[in-house]
Amino acid sequence: MEIAEFNVRCYVCWKQFSIPALSDFSYGEFLFVNYKTREFRYFCYFENENIEKIVTTKLNSDPTFKNKNDYKKGDIGLKLIAKLSDGEFEPIFSNVKCPRCKCGFHSFPNNKIGMTNIAELTFEKFNKKK
Repeated sequence: MEIAEFNVRCYVCWKQFSIPALSDFSYGEFLFVNYKTREFRYFCYFENENIEKIVTTKLNSDPTFKNKNDYKKGDIGLKLIAKLSDGEFEPIFSNVKCPRCKCGFHSFPNNKIGMTNIAELTFEKFNKKK
């Protein structure tokens, strides 16, 4: 998937680094990151019906999540997707952690530097368990 890449600056240590960012119109699309390798992955709910069904079933059947609002359920759902995926990926909610100081407090991605290719999140280990 080709996604726009932006330069941002950490407000804590002032390191400049680049991150991919989806547009505001990316409904059902999400980015994940592996902080050990600084690798980003793309996930689209509409292209992964099997994973969507598993996450939805878990959220609807577990009484722990019954009283959570939709936003909280969405965050929990993305964390479940990350756990099902191959690798040590985490969902990106608002900020990517700085590679130097590991803080997630940086400038908004407004300086586009180009486009980058991002691989899709995979679920081969999970699919083998079935």
